[in-house]
Amino acid sequence: AYADRSYGSDPVGFGQTLGIIVVDFQKAFTRPGGALAGSPHIEAAVEATQRLLTHARAAGVRVAVSYVAYATLDAMPHWKVRAVKTDLFRGMPGTELDPRITAGGQSDFVFENCAAAPFYPPSRLFTAMHHVEQVFDKWGASSFFQTPLAAYFTRHGVDTVAVCGCTTSGCVRATVVDAFQFGFRTLLVADGCGDQEVGPHGDVLRDVGRRYADIVTVDEVVRWIDSRRGAGAGGDGSAAASPGVRDDPRGGMSVEEFLRLAKEQASSKEAAEGVGSRCVRIHARGQCLCLLTGNK
Repeated sequence: AYADRSYGSDPVGFGQTLGIIVVDFQKAFTRPGGALAGSPHIEAAVEATQRLLTHARAAGVRVAVSYVAYATLDAMPHWKVRAVKTDLFRGMPGTELDPRITAGGQSDFVFENCAAAPFYPPSRLFTAMHHVEQVFDKWGASSFFQTPLAAYFTRHGVDTVAVCGCTTSGCVRATVVDAFQFGFRTLLVADGCGDQEVGPHGDVLRDVGRRYADIVTVDEVVRWIDSRRGAGAGGDGSAAASPGVRDDPRGGMSVEEFLRLAKEQASSKEAAEGVGSRCVRIHARGQCLCLLTGNK
């Protein structure tokens, strides 16, 4: 009946510039002992996504990585999943990204948006990742909801978003729908997504594949990246021509000078007591710092 009524009749296809969003491949879902871990389907998806990211990073494709973490119970929406309410607070092991997702980065700086408006010290260290990446926490199901993701992709000319992550029937589906609603060509990477059960995963592939997104594989995305490498990173050549220049916050300073200045600002009592300021974590060579970067 769906096909008879033209559902799924028009493919979305790739556009000119690809971005990849990795949804919630954090230790709560992926590592032994994690409150939501133990799914072989999610494990396979992490491995497939690692292969895609290795290829994408080498080509300069824009990558965004989201994870779930809350400051307090009051800061959460009304989740029906008890493990979220017990194991996904800032600083807990379950909120750390799976190292297979963060492996292979090359640059000095990655910015991470902090959802909490007040200044607070970093709870853990992240390894510095690639110059074309943004890492951020999220409040709701979708990686787009009240996060910098749409602006990040738009700023860098991304018109096509490939979605990986977990769980397919939860936060991945919500992210796919929002990517569609923000006007991006949306691709759901079937083997780069995982769920607690295979059945709901397949249901989502059928559902969004009829309406909002093309269902693709890691191999298909890799082949597209290879076909565009002559045009440069992400298909438009800009990042490959001058890697990291547009995103470098140092203003010509050396890494050491920038770290010294960042530490001074992060430890400033006046900055810590600032009202209405925006908190941004800067990851530099394995060090995680919090800075206040002006009024919201």
